[in-house]
Amino acid sequence: CATCLDFAITRGLRNYTDYVSESWNDLRDTSYNPDMLILGSCQALCNYDPYVFDSVLGVESYVYGVYNMSLPAEVCAWQLYKKYHPNHLPKYVLWSLDYADLDYREVKNSVVADQFLPLVYDKEVRDFLLTYGGYDWYEIYIPCYRYYGFQKRIKYGLRGFILPQKHYGQRAKYKGHEILHGNYEFSHSDLPDNNYTKVQQDLVMMLDSAIKDMQNHGTQVVLVVSPLGDELASLVANITDVFVVYDTISKKYEIPYLNYYESAMSHDTSLFVTPPHMNERGAIQYTTIVADTLTSIWEK
Repeated sequence: CATCLDFAITRGLRNYTDYVSESWNDLRDTSYNPDMLILGSCQALCNYDPYVFDSVLGVESYVYGVYNMSLPAEVCAWQLYKKYHPNHLPKYVLWSLDYADLDYREVKNSVVADQFLPLVYDKEVRDFLLTYGGYDWYEIYIPCYRYYGFQKRIKYGLRGFILPQKHYGQRAKYKGHEILHGNYEFSHSDLPDNNYTKVQQDLVMMLDSAIKDMQNHGTQVVLVVSPLGDELASLVANITDVFVVYDTISKKYEIPYLNYYESAMSHDTSLFVTPPHMNERGAIQYTTIVADTLTSIWEK
């Protein structure tokens, strides 16, 4: 009974779309094959406007960002995309990397754990959750165990299974991009422990391997660092350590590396909701700058 219930909830959640699950469900949609994928964490979700890329670059783009996660989750998204779109891989990947991407962010007990619930039937996600997510095997494989404490997901999953048409909860995104509104507010939750961002060497190797894999599939890769509100940037003692890694890897693979973390936009709080996350006006302004820069690079 538990196995059948687990199957029904998990399959049903693929018919329920809200701001957490929308990108993951769209990733499985084999009828949609964008030219450009924008990978990254929640900075990618908020800071890049696909409509600007589409109009300036003449491409079809989509943001596959992962809420509050670091590099392993972003690589997992790329692996899933390859799985569901083996014959339509993107021409471009814009990888939005931030100051915390080379450190671990545990999924278990986080506020965004429910985004992975409907995905564990995919081996790529199970491997990610067991290796980097803080889960033990029984929490993944025992039917219904992972839904404990997520009553709304159980309700939405059963509804989606019984009534197999799309159901929509709160939606604030288009093509994966989440538009943020509100006044600027500094959040201490964005600070790493002891104001020191770690550089895990196995994640450096993972980034290196993923870029090599993308290039082997004929995909052009661009590494980009978004503007970061200087109120936060000034508190991270070793923030440039991470950017040195990105610069080194970009030179190794001869790919563009655009770093805007100290740009003029970083000093303008009217463009941000929190130091890492831009509001609607900031995202449009910033994406336009990135698109114009890519145009000049690719024209050469």
